[in-house]
Amino acid sequence: MKTQGKLYARWIFLSILRVVVTVLPLAITFLVRRDEYFTAPGQSLKLTIGGALCLVLLVLAALGKLRALRRIVAVFGLLALSWLFSAILKDLTFLLFMWLIGEVCDLIVAPFALYARSQIVVTQTAMVTAQAVRAGAQTGGRV
Repeated sequence: MKTQGKLYARWIFLSILRVVVTVLPLAITFLVRRDEYFTAPGQSLKLTIGGALCLVLLVLAALGKLRALRRIVAVFGLLALSWLFSAILKDLTFLLFMWLIGEVCDLIVAPFALYARSQIVVTQTAMVTAQAVRAGAQTGGRV
């Protein structure tokens, strides 16, 4: 049986990997086309704020903390992101394709992260059961 620390380290690594594989295609696109997207002084700030919001939402989604958003909140979020990303709207189709590639990569990594998390739960359950059996055996009672 793996130690609790190794299981947590594996789960954290795989959760971070989920975020990385989802963001990497977009990051590469922004890096390659940075001359087009970051030309105006105000655009860099808007893109940074929008990117930070997207990253927070992505991390929350990868950790399973983000549930389905209500329609109003979703529409407001999309409206804010479209304003923040106004410099890149002409390449939206290509960027969405790159995001799709990242999501597909996340689908490949996600089962491993979920399995690592389930192993943590199994280990915790086994430890609690072992302690209960040990305590019952020490008192001489039935287990």
